[in-house]
Amino acid sequence: MRGTQMVLAGPDGMVPMAKRILLVSFDDCLLTKQCGLLEQQGYAVTSALRLKEAAVSCKRGLFDLFILGRSIPHNIKKELIEVFRAQSTTPILSLWTPGERVLDAVNYLEFSDNIDNFVNGVQTILKRENPSGNVEVFEV
Repeated sequence: MRGTQMVLAGPDGMVPMAKRILLVSFDDCLLTKQCGLLEQQGYAVTSALRLKEAAVSCKRGLFDLFILGRSIPHNIKKELIEVFRAQSTTPILSLWTPGERVLDAVNYLEFSDNIDNFVNGVQTILKRENPSGNVEVFEV
C-alpha cells in the first residue's frame, strides 16, 4: 500500500470514506505514477506488482474499483478477472494498448491515452449507478 492521507471532516462532522481502488500493474514506474495521480484525487489506492500480490490484496479488502494496467499480459488479465469475480462484483477497468486484443466484456469505455482521461475515466466509472447488478468490466 502506498502513502497515507489526511482526511478532513465535512461541515456535518462526518468524515467521508475515500473510494478504494486496487491497481495492478507489472510496470513499477507506471504503477507509482498512476497511484500518485489517483491519491491526489483523494482515492485510497492499494497497489500490486504481480498476480499473487493482486490476488492476496483482493481477498483481504473490499474495493470500489479494480484497475488492470497495460503492462499485464492478456492471459494474466483474464486470470485476474476470474480471481476478482470469485471475490466481488466490483467494476474492473482494464487499460489496453490500441491494437491489443480486448477481453470479452459486459461493458467497456474508451478514453484517449492521457493522464486527464485516465483520472476522468476512473471518476466516471465510480460515479456510475449499476441498478441491474450486472458485473461490469471496462476496457480503456
